[in-house]
Amino acid sequence: MHTANRDIVNKNLFDEREMFFLATGYFLDTNARLQLPIPNISQIEKYKLLNTKEHEDLFTKFWSNKINTEFTKNCNRKNLVLLSGGIDSRAILYELLKNTDADQINTLTFGSPGTLDYEIGNKIAKKLGTKHESIEIDDSILSLENINQFGRNIDFSTNLFLTMPFNMLMDYKEFNIWSGTVIDVYYGRHTHVQPECNSSKMVDQFINENVINKQYESILNKEYIIKNLNKCPVLKTTPHVLDLYNRQTKFVSNHLLLKEFKFINMLSQDLIDLSFAINPKELKNQSFYINAFSNYYHNFNDIGCKTTFGAKLNSSKMTQLLFRISNRLLGNKYENYLKWSELIKSEKFEILINEVCTLKEINLINKFKESSQDPLFILNYISLLIIKNSKIKI
Repeated sequence: MHTANRDIVNKNLFDEREMFFLATGYFLDTNARLQLPIPNISQIEKYKLLNTKEHEDLFTKFWSNKINTEFTKNCNRKNLVLLSGGIDSRAILYELLKNTDADQINTLTFGSPGTLDYEIGNKIAKKLGTKHESIEIDDSILSLENINQFGRNIDFSTNLFLTMPFNMLMDYKEFNIWSGTVIDVYYGRHTHVQPECNSSKMVDQFINENVINKQYESILNKEYIIKNLNKCPVLKTTPHVLDLYNRQTKFVSNHLLLKEFKFINMLSQDLIDLSFAINPKELKNQSFYINAFSNYYHNFNDIGCKTTFGAKLNSSKMTQLLFRISNRLLGNKYENYLKWSELIKSEKFEILINEVCTLKEINLINKFKESSQDPLFILNYISLLIIKNSKIKI
């Protein structure tokens, strides 16, 4: 593994705030646009008295209620599900199909062919018969127009390339856009089986889970991070809570729940309260989440899932491992939506950096490439330059 060269990534070039952005793709001191419901401690304690089966029954009841309520409340608008290769969008779609016919639901999958999100999302739509659009993302996202439109919608707070071609998304501006953003984290995607640890270890774990690649841990300032971490006002601070109130609200939701659109998320009070009542061991690897949906929705496991590397959700650990190895051998890395390594080799990438970078900055980008820095790190750097230097109209 290559290391982050301190001669290239050093404090003479970047301050602590910028270093964090380079290593993670977002500003830690940014305002979280998504405000999470404050957990109800008394309700959580009541839920803790229930067994696993009762938890599952409550979970699917709350999940259905949330979707049915929102569907009825917003019945004058068409519905769009951003269909990825994960669990949440699939579960949202299955519940919506209880309310209306498949041909009345729009689904959209975008990404690079070969990525799990792109391939699996398309398979699910074809199987269920939705009104589906598949968008193959190419280097058109590297245009200044696209960057500007996306940046305005995220308050220029994260990496500016984590999007599909924006003009295509504008076709759905008047739709209800259903998203499982962040709810999967409450139910095990980042849950820690041993949540109790001292503050230093918690920050170490937070850093480990935020950096785009472990090689960039060394460039971060721990004191800066401690100073700028948000905490929940009623919950004991754990790695899980830190993740929810920082990365998920400042990065994940900021670049997924765009301001100009009508997004419907699954962050209801009862679903959040229930999540904190379930034993973390049951939430590990999203086991509770997977079991609840598999038992509730018929044929939920018919198509593989990104969570299990393309294997079916109920497959054995050995099968999942074989799928993971197979993906790597075929060159299909576990990448979300885009093949970043190909993006930075494109002609449009060269055009972009010549438009927004000085000669000195271009030379530094070339050094990043020569030293095999992570492609996302390079895109973080260009995003930072655009934001910092106001190279586009903000």
